[in-house]
Amino acid sequence: MAFYVADIHSNRVAQAIVDDLTLLFGSTYTVSLSYDATSGYPIVTVVTGSGNNSVRAIVYITPAIAPASGAYDSLGLNQVVYTPHIVSVLFDTTASVGTTAKEQLYVLKETLALGSHLDLYNKAEGAGNIARSDITSQGGTNWIASVDNIDLRNGTLSNL
Repeated sequence: MAFYVADIHSNRVAQAIVDDLTLLFGSTYTVSLSYDATSGYPIVTVVTGSGNNSVRAIVYITPAIAPASGAYDSLGLNQVVYTPHIVSVLFDTTASVGTTAKEQLYVLKETLALGSHLDLYNKAEGAGNIARSDITSQGGTNWIASVDNIDLRNGTLSNL
């Protein structure tokens, strides 16, 4: 897989979220960075303990427009693709054992600061853990709301 500007930016943003949430949550939570097996895009996972409902939140960062396969610039190099990003946030909302309002606010604070398009998802997992595959499309089963261009101070370029 060739790296595009969108991929590099996604990885940097994901690492920044991991670093910030690790500082905010301290040793109570494990915040880790992994990559989607199919797309290669970053997944930030917030976990407390182990077992059912231990995955509290998942943040998945993707470019809004997928890079064109086989696109090259005038020098024959992989085409640079500039695109806004979509930050998808999924919370486990299982009663009494899911993500607390305070945990949700910490995660949303970090993701809203990016100024990107934000998709919010909730799932009451029950006897298991939420997963990246629970992040569906807008209007899908677990989708709650979407917000575009959250940070208008820098204009539309703040979405990059």
